[in-house]
Amino acid sequence: MFLSLSQFQQAAGISFTLAQRWYEPVSAAAAEFQIQTPLRLAAFIAQTGHESTGFSRLSESLYYTDAERVARIFRSGFDNNKNGVIDPAEIAFARAYTRNPEKLANRAYAGRGGNGDEKSGDGWRYRGRGLIQVTFHDNYLLCGQALGIDLISDP
Repeated sequence: MFLSLSQFQQAAGISFTLAQRWYEPVSAAAAEFQIQTPLRLAAFIAQTGHESTGFSRLSESLYYTDAERVARIFRSGFDNNKNGVIDPAEIAFARAYTRNPEKLANRAYAGRGGNGDEKSGDGWRYRGRGLIQVTFHDNYLLCGQALGIDLISDP
């Protein structure tokens, strides 16, 4: 049992056009993975809606203007002294990564999940994509294997 198109639109809080675009794929995924109870459907729609900015984006933007927010959200890339506290020097360091999504992705996602270092470009190459944002080299590899496509060469 899945929702009607109208119910999906209302649950997701999206336009009729977006609801039409995503209704079938979301319904198919819900059926395949037995997401059938009202609670599970609500959670699935909420999560996919959140990660895709209301079913409107399929690629992570990483455009930030606030250096403190960058340092706090992407702590692993900006807690340079690894003390668990974002200090003023780290916020100042993060300023160089604001308004530059590619540079930020390469810093924030470096050396994690099979990604190379910051200079490799893997952070940007394997940034979050899809309704449920697949991020990192190793997750692209596994997702590609499951789908039978090469997501490493062509993310």
